[in-house]
Parts: sequence; structure tokens; C-alpha cells
Amino acid sequence: QAWQQGIYHVAAELKNHLLNMNEVDSNDKLQQIFIKLQQLHEAQWWLQEVAQSPANHQAKYHFVNNIAPSIEMISQAISSIIQQLEDDNNSILAKAMEFRYQLTESVNELQSFIDSAESHHDDGFTSHLRISQNILNELDVNSNGSLRSTEHQELLNLIRTELSTLKTLGLETIRLRKAPQWNVAQYLLTDEIVPLTRLLTKEFSKLASKNTTTMQQQVIKVGDVSRSAFIINGSLAILMLVLA
Repeated sequence: QAWQQGIYHVAAELKNHLLNMNEVDSNDKLQQIFIKLQQLHEAQWWLQEVAQSPANHQAKYHFVNNIAPSIEMISQAISSIIQQLEDDNNSILAKAMEFRYQLTESVNELQSFIDSAESHHDDGFTSHLRISQNILNELDVNSNGSLRSTEHQELLNLIRTELSTLKTLGLETIRLRKAPQWNVAQYLLTDEIVPLTRLLTKEFSKLASKNTTTMQQQVIKVGDVSRSAFIINGSLAILMLVLA
């Protein structure tokens, strides 16, 4: 509503004023400003849309939708093995329980990295995952018959496959979190909306400085409305930081 009744309305009045004054150069400049205004309007709309979307935080979205299912399958499989080994082989049981612990720690480190982007959590994820893989290899080699049944082998194969998937998806999640656009709305605000708003403010000031007092009043009015739209975006950005 602010755009339709405020910015676009006043800009249209300004365009008519320039046409009546036969200000060709200024009118051409205003046409370019119109294009930038439309870009700013579209960027503001996208900001409002994406800020409310789960996909705004790409790493979190990737974790929930792609990684969590693999973690769940691995956890269920290793828990099933542990349950079946409780009255059997204590050394193998200990390795299986250690595997589950290392897996949990690797996931915790990955979630901590998503939240903070601190590098030691990145290292922690890969370290615990590497230990998990080593323990899984030991379970394969040193099971001494305890895990040789068809059911056990199927569970180990599932764990092996999903652990590889977890590593690949986990590294992709880390890449997403490290990217400048890890928070899409924040990236849109700082890389598109803020520069566009500054550019438009500058262009309106230039246009006002070279025309009549009447036209200056119109230009200043458009500039004020444009800045008010930016204030709305700034408030939204603060809200996003609070909700993050």
C-alpha cells in the first residue's frame, strides 16, 4: 500500500510535471529511477516472503530435510545392534555403544556450527565422524561371529551407506552456513535493498538540485517515501535477528 499510494503515485506526478516542463534529460533519468524503484519494490517483497520461510536459513533447512532422516536411520540401526548384543559379546557391544556416542557428538557439533559458524564445531563434526567410521570398520573386521548374521550385516551395510551420506550432506551444510547468503533475507537486505535505497536517494537528490522549487518539493516527497520503505525493511531485519 505504501508503494502504490505513496512512492509510485508521487513518482507519476513528478513524471507528468517533467513532461509539462519539457525536461527531457530529467525525464530520461526519472525513467531509470522508475526501474530501480521497481527493483527495490520487488526486493522488499522477496525479503518479506523469504524471511517467513524455513528455507531462509539454508543450512538449517538442509539439515532438517536431508540430514535428519539419515541420522534417524543410523541411530535406529545401531540401537538395534546394541540391543541384540546386550547378552552376547561385551567387547563388540562396547564398540557399538562408542559408535553411537561418536555419532551423537558429530551431530551435536554440526548443529552447533549451524547456529554459530564457529570453526571448532566444523572440526569437531569431521573429527567425531571420522572416529565413527573407524569404529564401524572395526565392527566389520573384529565381530568374531557376533555380527555375522544376515540381519546384522544388513544393518551394518545400512549404517555404512547412511554414514557416507551423512558425511557428504554434512559438508554441504557447512558450505551453506559459510556462504555469504547463509541467511537469504539478511543477504537480500544488505546486498540488494540497502545499495538500491542509497542509489535512489542519491539520484533523487541530484534530480532535485537541478530543477525548480516546485519540482524539488515533488522529488523530496518521493525520496522521503522511499526512505520510509527502507525503514520498514530495517525493522524487518531487526525482527529477523531477534527470531534467528
